[in-house]
Amino acid sequence: MIPYDLTRIRAFLFDVDGVLPSDKIPLADNGDPARTVNIKDGYALQLAVRHGYEVGLITGAYTENIRRRFEHLGVKHIYLCSSVKIIDYEDFLRKTGLTDEQVAFAGDDIPDYEV
Repeated sequence: MIPYDLTRIRAFLFDVDGVLPSDKIPLADNGDPARTVNIKDGYALQLAVRHGYEVGLITGAYTENIRRRFEHLGVKHIYLCSSVKIIDYEDFLRKTGLTDEQVAFAGDDIPDYEV
């Protein structure tokens, strides 16, 4: 049993690499990472936005494709090139007026730990 009151959740935040796409990042011919995303994740994010949840990304990655894809899904809070994710997380809380208890965050690596 999860010891959390999930009925209080009003926002979903995610890291990108290793959470939303697969854990493999193919490289383009020029060496740039080419991220893939799961269409089912996109549908779920879009559905959450339509149901009034705040949805955001906090990632150390930067490609304009990430921004375009998730803005297209209605994601309003996009933090790219995040070197200290807790700072961007606190900015998200200030902008939305939410508390820690109202936010579900999914990350997969050491930089995500503080969040």
